[in-house]
Amino acid sequence: MTKRKSFTNINLTKAYLIMGFLFSSIFSHGQDQRVADSLITVYNNQNLEGENLLNVLRGITEEATNPDIAIEYSDLLIKEATTINDNIWLYRGYLQKGNALKLKGDFSNAINNYFKSAEAAKSGDYIPGVGGALLTIGDTYSLNNDHRNGLKYRNQAIEILRATNDSVTLATALLNTGYEYYLTRKYDSSLLFYEESGLIFELKDFAIGKAYNLGNSGLVFARTGEIEKAEESITKAIDILRKFEDTYAITEFEIEIANIFHEKQNLQEAIKYANSAIDLAKKDGLNKRIRDASLKLSELYQATGEYQKAYTYQSQY
Repeated sequence: MTKRKSFTNINLTKAYLIMGFLFSSIFSHGQDQRVADSLITVYNNQNLEGENLLNVLRGITEEATNPDIAIEYSDLLIKEATTINDNIWLYRGYLQKGNALKLKGDFSNAINNYFKSAEAAKSGDYIPGVGGALLTIGDTYSLNNDHRNGLKYRNQAIEILRATNDSVTLATALLNTGYEYYLTRKYDSSLLFYEESGLIFELKDFAIGKAYNLGNSGLVFARTGEIEKAEESITKAIDILRKFEDTYAITEFEIEIANIFHEKQNLQEAIKYANSAIDLAKKDGLNKRIRDASLKLSELYQATGEYQKAYTYQSQY
């Protein structure tokens, strides 16, 4: 093994030494394998100790795009945290391991690690961490289409987070829970949660939170027949999200806008948004969005009588 040299004043600006916690939500920052590789080099070539060691391990787990690498360094983080009997760092280690397992599609083991994360946060009297871990558990159940447990743990998270000063995380929990109600077609409940989260994001001037709140509210308006309100909300959301280059959200909202313009018989505008969605989705390899945009384009070109294009996109779908 490479000998690790002394560590004194290495610039860790790109290491994301973020205090607090990250959880599976819309606000987790994008991963960057280059940052992970740099931190692995630091780990292998520096004699890291204490907070420096823990922060570097954490940075690797957060930035690694390969979940197997994230799991490897999460285990090292858990080991170090156990050695020094630090429940907050143990919480972070289990949280990152859960995130990596979820990326691999191993939801059962991901949830087990999230529960360990919640227990560690509880033992460390870190109440926001307990709420964040429970929220992530709810997110994971939702990804596995278990909406009953998704709502159960998200609502538990909300009750815990109400007792903390972390209003942005509370707003995130409300937003995610509102989306869960949207998925189960409980639109009135969904809008109530969006109303509360929207007030918090507005108060904190949290731009990306406001964007998601607007977009998700627009999805509900579209389902309840309030087409003009849906168009206004989603268009505003897209404009904000372009500044963050959040293609995953932008493409979902653009497909929904295409649906709205299709319903309004403005086919050329609908095609414009659907084409934008599919171009962005192809650029970032978002297969689910490529699928949905292809279906929308096949329907739109069928409506305009461009049957060859309709057939091409139907085949792609």
